[in-house]
Amino acid sequence: MFTGFPWNLSAYAWGENLILLQSLSIIDVYTLSLFTFILTAVPGFCLIRPRCLTPWALAFLVCICAALLALYGNWRLTNAPMTMRDDINIKIIQPNIAQHEKWDSHKIAGHFQKLIDMSYATGSEIPEQTTLVVWPETALHNIFLNDRGARGLIQEMLGSYGGPAFLVTGALIRDPDNTYGNTVITIDKSGEIINRYNKFHLVPFGEYIPFQQWIPIETITQFSGFKPGNGPETKTLDIPGSKAFMFSPLVCYEILFPGAVIDPENPPDAIINVTNDGWYGYSAGPYQHVLKARFRAIEEGIPVIRAANTGISTVIDSFGRNLSRSELFIDGVYNTNLPVSQNNTNTIKGLFYWLLTGIFYACGVYARKTANFEL
Repeated sequence: MFTGFPWNLSAYAWGENLILLQSLSIIDVYTLSLFTFILTAVPGFCLIRPRCLTPWALAFLVCICAALLALYGNWRLTNAPMTMRDDINIKIIQPNIAQHEKWDSHKIAGHFQKLIDMSYATGSEIPEQTTLVVWPETALHNIFLNDRGARGLIQEMLGSYGGPAFLVTGALIRDPDNTYGNTVITIDKSGEIINRYNKFHLVPFGEYIPFQQWIPIETITQFSGFKPGNGPETKTLDIPGSKAFMFSPLVCYEILFPGAVIDPENPPDAIINVTNDGWYGYSAGPYQHVLKARFRAIEEGIPVIRAANTGISTVIDSFGRNLSRSELFIDGVYNTNLPVSQNNTNTIKGLFYWLLTGIFYACGVYARKTANFEL
């Protein structure tokens, strides 16, 4: 409803169990959620019908499945060396701009300058590497994209790197048709925008108003909502002197949607997720949000680069391991090479969920017709 909101799926209970999470390379998160539900329901089933063979047989089967998943996960992690690409360096900038100050017209220029200052090369970079400087969601305001001086500062910052360098950033852009986009753009050393992606899973009531064609909200708020993009598109960066680097851009909670984070016909080298979790404050929200990124990385076998305004910023490899991870509400610059992708994309993963659902539904129908429900 209203583009969906799969935030607290049952499978997320295993968020810190990296061994069991490796099962996401062969099944999807909905199948793991169903398995989790069955696993937690079986003990109660056994207590309710202690003299019946069926619940104990089911419990035994579930325990065997859990053991097999654990053995598979342990084997997969044991045989998964940390493999990095030595030609691409990721630099994540976490500016830690307070939410109540982010759109203060008197401070916007200072926010921009802070991002520029934090993004400069430190002198430890390898000249042959391509550097991707990644800024968070809406880090770049429309006014700076249209200002020659601001574009010059971006050019100067990218020029401080000896090798090729690109800025990948979230941006708030106003188009000529007077529509707005919550976007991800890539800027090269010449200051030109070489690609752009519009967020397509918009937040209802925050980024668009459901049934807006019947509600004249624009006359009240002077804002008609963001213009949605076309879907999970893969953008390509041509790296001079090397093969192309491809990434799938996601804005904020778009990372929540299993199976809708990449183009499976053209799998990328990485997922770049820009977000602003400052709204959550000190709460469970930022931790739950970053957990979804770990699941998507394992599901797709593709590393996730996550840049968050106030945290949590991280680089996650395709096995769900955090290579660098920030704390909440601190300024930070986080460097790492890009992990190598595994590409686990498999279009039949979801069949396990429907198969299990069908089996249990059939069993339920049979039990309804034949079983004696007296305890």
